[in-house]
Amino acid sequence: MSSTKLLRKYIDIINEALDPVGREDADVNNDGKVNSQDKYLKHRRDVVSKQVNEVVNRETKAEAGYTAYSPRPERCSGCAHYSAPVTCEIVEGIISPDGWCGHYTEKLSEKWGTKTEVNPRERGKYEGKTKAELLKSYNALKKSGPHHKGTPEYGRMRELAFAIRAKGNWGKVE
Repeated sequence: MSSTKLLRKYIDIINEALDPVGREDADVNNDGKVNSQDKYLKHRRDVVSKQVNEVVNRETKAEAGYTAYSPRPERCSGCAHYSAPVTCEIVEGIISPDGWCGHYTEKLSEKWGTKTEVNPRERGKYEGKTKAELLKSYNALKKSGPHHKGTPEYGRMRELAFAIRAKGNWGKVE
């Protein structure tokens, strides 16, 4: 069999096994059954696609007005978009902690055992809520505990405590 015919045969096998674009089904790995492996592969593809889109949609350093060194106190290391050691959510490439760009947004932080950073995209999350409503949510979450460090519930309790203290002139949460 010639190499052209052999290649054509493999291409036909691959095309037969794969779902047509836009008409994919739940059997992601095309093994004839839907199981946890397909769920894992779909999740993994979604995660990778999201990461690729984030990188593709970043601005160049020139577009952002990035400089590798800033004489002013506002620097990339203090920006909410900066990810140590050398990346940024908005600007592509290697970013110096001593740099600066036009997207500088100061991190909001508070000490609570360890450093708590408030994501700027979540500002106003508790706006319009009263201190009493926040305390009710906090106490309900506390009763469902104990919640250990690293769990979503623990993170939510920290957020609520932060919001309660902010609404109560930074007093202690009761």
